[in-house]
Amino acid sequence: MALTYELWNIASGNRVGEFESQDEALASVRRTMHQHDASMIETLALGYEDEDGEGEVIAHGADLAALAQPRIPHSVAATS
Repeated sequence: MALTYELWNIASGNRVGEFESQDEALASVRRTMHQHDASMIETLALGYEDEDGEGEVIAHGADLAALAQPRIPHSVAATS
């Protein structure tokens, strides 16, 4: 079952991006955080929708910003 990941501006109700994977969506969030004031993320929400139109919010605001932060693989962090 194919999922579509979507970024929404919850203040305006506008979809601001559609992605084939969560990783692509989070990369877009990281670019937004890098290019704009971090407060811009407060109005964004990431969700998904399946082929049947069913969906769910994954994260929004500060939780979305935290989810988008690059992660260091545990095995790399342990050797540093």
